[in-house]
Amino acid sequence: MKNTFDINSNYFYMPFGPTSISPEKYGLVPVDGSDEFFYDKKRGIHWKKSLLYNTGWGRPYGYERLPELEFDNLLILALESDPHNTKLKVFEEESNKYGAVAVIMDRYVPHLLDFLSNNINNGTLFEKQLHRDNLKLFGFDAQYAGTNGGYSQESYEERLNKYPLWLEIADQIKSKVY
Repeated sequence: MKNTFDINSNYFYMPFGPTSISPEKYGLVPVDGSDEFFYDKKRGIHWKKSLLYNTGWGRPYGYERLPELEFDNLLILALESDPHNTKLKVFEEESNKYGAVAVIMDRYVPHLLDFLSNNINNGTLFEKQLHRDNLKLFGFDAQYAGTNGGYSQESYEERLNKYPLWLEIADQIKSKVY
């Protein structure tokens, strides 16, 4: 499966609030009776069930498009997703943004820290209010990362122990976005 990235396409479907979503709502049918993998016959796209961003009601299951996006494309979705920047509906754009943040935090924290280390003094990263707002979703401030930190099951302290660079980067990010 070839990965052709387009910010105007859906890459995630996720629930917002204390609800769940069914694959049928999005035209997804189980592959060989699976409850983990799905196919969108209309668009010819494969999907998988994934844990996504916690918006305050626990970490929900949603759907992630296959093949999985690489870090660079996820970062574009995380930073650039906004209803004014895409042709998507607000729900679709929000699913992309929050889904991308969750996947980055699950699979690509070292990449994120490298990117931020290399760009922390790059004024263009923090020039857009959209970037500053969306960077907050990564939970750089422990005050916000506790109950609505969005992604993994690890605590903020566990993240600091696992990624010592996190605290240094977080302090710099906080001074620019909060």
